[in-house]
Amino acid sequence: MIRAGAQTRGIVTVCLAMALFAANDATIKILAERLGPAQVMLLRGCIGGAILLALGLVLGIGRQLWMALRPAVLLRALCDAMASVMFVMALVGMPVATITALIQLVPILTSVAGVLMFGDVMTRRQSLALAIGLLGVVMITRPSAEGVGIHLLFGIAAIVLLTTRDVITRGSAQRVPSLVVATCATLAIPVISIPQLSGETWRAVDLESAVLIGMLGGLVAAGNLLMIVAVRSAPLPAIAPYRYSAIPFALIAGAVLLGEFPDALMLAGTCAIALSGVLALPRAVAAPAAEKTEAGQESS
Repeated sequence: MIRAGAQTRGIVTVCLAMALFAANDATIKILAERLGPAQVMLLRGCIGGAILLALGLVLGIGRQLWMALRPAVLLRALCDAMASVMFVMALVGMPVATITALIQLVPILTSVAGVLMFGDVMTRRQSLALAIGLLGVVMITRPSAEGVGIHLLFGIAAIVLLTTRDVITRGSAQRVPSLVVATCATLAIPVISIPQLSGETWRAVDLESAVLIGMLGGLVAAGNLLMIVAVRSAPLPAIAPYRYSAIPFALIAGAVLLGEFPDALMLAGTCAIALSGVLALPRAVAAPAAEKTEAGQESS
């Protein structure tokens, strides 16, 4: 049984990860127009991977890095890297908040996978929260509007890959340290990006772009690590509604960094997503007194 302390940790870390990813996505869109998507992904992955690798060595898990060669970890890293590439390709032709909202279909799929594959229990409150969150996603993406062509297909591919990644993270890659998994996934991104460079011209990196790339490396490193901790801390249905916090964060990042301001329907969808998180909160933090006592003893 998941204790209240672990479940709360999962909720907090997933919200922090969503905030970092929103800032990351807006910054990527800025740099992709200057340098090209593949060049940005390669440089970001190298810097982020180096940060995580250095952190692992400082924390003394260097001897465990060989675990990154396990098939489950490599498969997860491949799914994560390919999803990142697909997401950036979709981001080039779609607003940050729109593609972020589309990606929020992933919690729906991972929650179902958690129930079917890992025996997680989805309460009525969690089911309602997920349904309201999905309604908010539909209001933002507006499937009845004009299509976005190839960019929408890139987004759908990212959804499938991210769902597969989360299932692998919860399953066979569970025993590998989170930092090792995050390092492998982050370093896989530049490897996947190399073939794309054949179709792009390598551009000179000015000082401002270099600073932004360095910031991207830190954002993706921290975000990946926090997301892995979140998935491992609590059942997928419990943390899934809180992944919708990515939408408000994306709206803020798009407005501040890109000048992308939402209309009334997008704001209504954002409110629906926020409501889904509120509905999930009592169930997520509530626990019998005995469990709270055990959780307090563990943290002391």
